[in-house]
Amino acid sequence: MGLTYDVLKTKVKTEGKFTLEELMWMLDKMKEMDRVLDSVKTTTDERLSRIEGQGDDHIPGGI
Repeated sequence: MGLTYDVLKTKVKTEGKFTLEELMWMLDKMKEMDRVLDSVKTTTDERLSRIEGQGDDHIPGGI
């Protein structure tokens, strides 16, 4: 059976602890989420820079 958040949540409620393997899985998931958030932030920053460089005329409806 693969690890999921629901499996781990149920396990900690019943056993009150995690194994090292489960903790490493959670750490990997957190690192993956951090990379995704960094990517979104970079993309957003790039888009904002382009918009700011174009001026208000290029934004639908203006500001």
